[in-house]
Amino acid sequence: VSAAQRVISLEPEQPTYRILIVEDHWESRQLLVELLHPVGFEVQIATNGEEGIEAWRSWQPQLIFMDIRMPVMDGYRATQQIRALAQEQSPIIIAITSNAFEEDRVSILSIGCNDFISKPFQEEVIFAKLAEHLGARYIYENSGNSVFKDTIAASSINQPIDSLIEMPRAWIVQLHQAAIQGRDALILELISDIPTTHTELRQELETLAKSFQFEEIIHLISTHFLHS
Repeated sequence: VSAAQRVISLEPEQPTYRILIVEDHWESRQLLVELLHPVGFEVQIATNGEEGIEAWRSWQPQLIFMDIRMPVMDGYRATQQIRALAQEQSPIIIAITSNAFEEDRVSILSIGCNDFISKPFQEEVIFAKLAEHLGARYIYENSGNSVFKDTIAASSINQPIDSLIEMPRAWIVQLHQAAIQGRDALILELISDIPTTHTELRQELETLAKSFQFEEIIHLISTHFLHS
């Protein structure tokens, strides 16, 4: 992640965000804790599904990162139990998986997970998921100074935001998901839906997709569209 894109803290005047990490591997837990806690998220951890359910009951996090494969109780059963027990305060649950194949995605979403992330974790993807699902807003590091990221100066996309605003919101969300999943073929397919009047936008997005600069697309969309 470039310095211009690195999240250094949450913007002020936001709710307290409680994040529960249910993960049996110490390294993965620690990585997420060290990523999220310093910028201002409240974080608790659990090492299996049973501990995760108890932590959810007592702490009521708004969002849970749930490892799918764990001893004692796996993420599938833990997610199903939380969904069965939760009433109106049901949390966002993001599955952690080592294999995000199409069949895994279908089964993960079918048990009640809202989304998923794949190992190894990518910093920009984690923050993009939290922006998308919680509406979290960030302060970014830019040349050593803290600035509010209210322009896309750090992005390589120079086309006015107006070009994207004209696209349907469902299309924008689809593009965002495709970028998070690193699906360049799907991104190119979606780009083909952009009207020919926006040639510059099409060309710049194609350049990003073909050079695998998915974080630029993720950042653009999560910053300007998904918490508006």
